[in-house]
Amino acid sequence: MNFFYVEQDKNSENKEQGLLDYVNGLSAERLARVRGNPRKVLEVIDEYCATQNGLNTIGRFKGEIVADYVKQSLPKLTIEIGTYIGYSTIFFANEVFDICNYVSFEENEQHANIARELVKLAGLDDRVEIIVGDVEKSIETFAQSDPRAEKGANFVFMSNCDQQMLQTLENSNLIHKDQTKLAADKTSAENSQNLLDHISNGSYSSTTIPALDPWGNEDGVCLAKCVNK
Repeated sequence: MNFFYVEQDKNSENKEQGLLDYVNGLSAERLARVRGNPRKVLEVIDEYCATQNGLNTIGRFKGEIVADYVKQSLPKLTIEIGTYIGYSTIFFANEVFDICNYVSFEENEQHANIARELVKLAGLDDRVEIIVGDVEKSIETFAQSDPRAEKGANFVFMSNCDQQMLQTLENSNLIHKDQTKLAADKTSAENSQNLLDHISNGSYSSTTIPALDPWGNEDGVCLAKCVNK
């Protein structure tokens, strides 16, 4: 199978629903092999993206870098900003203990519903919650009213280098000194520098690791830890 995704805008209308249709169209035998196996579910998503329509996921190359960082963090609470169709959710929730709370925030209800189906297929729905709505408001509500947020997040994954979202997490007291590690995707994006500058202001220790995006283009992920807050 081709390692890289086909062009992202091919058959762009309902391409996310097309993924779910593709999964549901698998043979009963293959679906049985995939069910309950997160890595197999990711393989099916990659297969769809490499043969039908590329989707804006973190992809396997950058995903492995973040997955290793997640495993080092031993998180009790993981927060994800941007569920999309659940690729990164499945990738990283598979690396945490089953007692970990994995809370993912997504604005698009259709994408969230697709992600829920795929997370359930992967057998990770017992540890993953997807919260739908305005992400900033949802984070603030979660921080103020959910007992899981009381001690802050141990790990944060941001699907984009979004400075405003990180500041929302900070202002909501979800980022704690010497506790919270974070990873931000798409360091080559035009808007990434604001976040990278914010992280380098002395509150975090960080490194940016170059890696290919799912289309084979040069990109990277920023790995950081809060050290002064």
